[in-house]
Amino acid sequence: MNNSDAATPLKSHRVSRLLMQFAWANVSLNIVSLLLTSLTAIAPTMEAPLQGLQQILLIVTIPVALILIVLLLVWLYRLHVDLKVLFNDYPITPGGAVARFIIPIYSIWGIWNTLSTFANRFNQEGGESAKCAEYINPLNGGLYALTITSNILNREYSRIQRESPEIEPLWLFLLNDLVALGLSCLLLLMVKSMSSAVVAKARQPK
Repeated sequence: MNNSDAATPLKSHRVSRLLMQFAWANVSLNIVSLLLTSLTAIAPTMEAPLQGLQQILLIVTIPVALILIVLLLVWLYRLHVDLKVLFNDYPITPGGAVARFIIPIYSIWGIWNTLSTFANRFNQEGGESAKCAEYINPLNGGLYALTITSNILNREYSRIQRESPEIEPLWLFLLNDLVALGLSCLLLLMVKSMSSAVVAKARQPK
C-alpha cells in the first residue's frame, strides 16, 4: 500500500499541524517586536507613541508563548509514541522525551540527546525520511548557540539595570529580539523537519 497513513495512523499528526500554526504566530510576533525595537533605536522620538503598541504586543505574546510550550510538549510526547510504533527498538520513551525537555539541568543534555537521537536514526533510514531529517543536527547546534547567547544578553541586561537603572540599552534590546527571532525560526524548522520525517517513514511500505 503506497499510502500507509490509514494503516499506521500518526498520533502526532493533528497536534503537529496546530503546533506549526502557533510556531508561525510566534515568528510573526518576534518580527513585529524586532521592527518596533528597530524603529525606537532609529528614531528615539517615536518611543512614546510606540510604547502602547509594545504593551499590546506583550499581552498577545505571553499567551501565545505559553500555548506554544504546552503544544510542544504534547507533540513531543505523541511524536515519540509514533516513533515507538515505527521503530520497535527506538531508545527514548514518550515520557523520557518530555522529561529531557522540562527537567532543569538534565535538559541541558536531554534536549541535545533527544534531537540527535532522532536525527541519527532517520539518517540511517535513507530515502525521503532521511532527507527530511538531514538538517536536524545543524538546527540542534544552532538552538544551543542561540540559547547560550540569549542567556548572556539577559545577564548583561541585569548587570546594566543594577549599575545604571536609568539607562535603556536599546542595542541590547535589538540583539535580544534578533536572537528571539532566530530561536523561533529554529523551532519552526525543527518541528517541520521532524514531523515531515515521521510522516515519510510512516508512508514507507512495510
